[in-house]
Amino acid sequence: MRPGIVLVLLALVAAVPAAPVMALGPTLVLYPVIRLPTQADGSAAPALAVESVARMVAPKATREALVTAAMPVLSLQGRSSIDKQSLAALLHAVPGLEAFDVVGPETVRVRAQHSEQRTAQMVSEARAFLESHVAGTWPGEYRNLAFSFVGKQSDLPVGPDARWSFDAAGLAQLRRRSAVWATLGEDGVRVPLWFKVEGEVRAWNAIDDIPGKTLAEEPLFAEGWADLASVDPAERATPAADQQLTEALNAGEVLVLRHLEPAPAVEFGADALVVSRAGGIEITAVATALRRGFVGDTIAVRARSSEEEFDAVVTGRNRVEVLRDAQH
Repeated sequence: MRPGIVLVLLALVAAVPAAPVMALGPTLVLYPVIRLPTQADGSAAPALAVESVARMVAPKATREALVTAAMPVLSLQGRSSIDKQSLAALLHAVPGLEAFDVVGPETVRVRAQHSEQRTAQMVSEARAFLESHVAGTWPGEYRNLAFSFVGKQSDLPVGPDARWSFDAAGLAQLRRRSAVWATLGEDGVRVPLWFKVEGEVRAWNAIDDIPGKTLAEEPLFAEGWADLASVDPAERATPAADQQLTEALNAGEVLVLRHLEPAPAVEFGADALVVSRAGGIEITAVATALRRGFVGDTIAVRARSSEEEFDAVVTGRNRVEVLRDAQH
């Protein structure tokens, strides 16, 4: 580029007015989390330093003059969060901060400094609630239960003034790890408290060794107790004559859901009672099933008396009914 053109361009750039610099007023930039202080005795401190709530953007002299500015803690106790508008109102009530803009997250979390005594109380009450819930919901189903809190108590958002209530929402069945839900403060924040559960649960055990595919009839089992370490309460099964074992069971083994499957109502080669109806008259005979079938299945059978083969609908255990079209 020729020197003359360069000089012209530089002159044009110099002639463009500079963009005005926006002057920022005093501003408080909110932190996403407020941690409420406690005193030596574990009780809540009455005041909270503004510098713990927000970063002050202002001339140095203004910052130095407000270095000891504090706001009352009472309005934040028991909360788990506060919206920006409400927090701004609290800050503007502090002398010297009336003209400050407040910017930052729309919702600020509130956390009390950890109080070991209060947290231990919460865990203890949650354990007692779970024990009472189990005893009232499943009376006689469990014995020798022990509940051990799982996790760090210091992770629980509990301070010296925290309030809570418990419920067992979602606990349809006691598991080896079960949770109690705590609702905290006025904002209704819900926190799960998990417990390891040890003890014994009622269960059906095989009396003797049982071969696979055997009907799971009640006389083959005895109701007793099983260690929760070896069986999940939700997986327990009850003997039923319309179910059969998927595999062999050893004497004393607990019957669980995976051990059961629907049993055919009629087995191949088994004798079945044949029912036929005509004109309001019911006639019965005996036939041999030519294949296995469940209730509702249509299977072929062979009459024992005539060797005639025909189709019939399975209606129950070793019981079939002749189809209307198959009747002669």
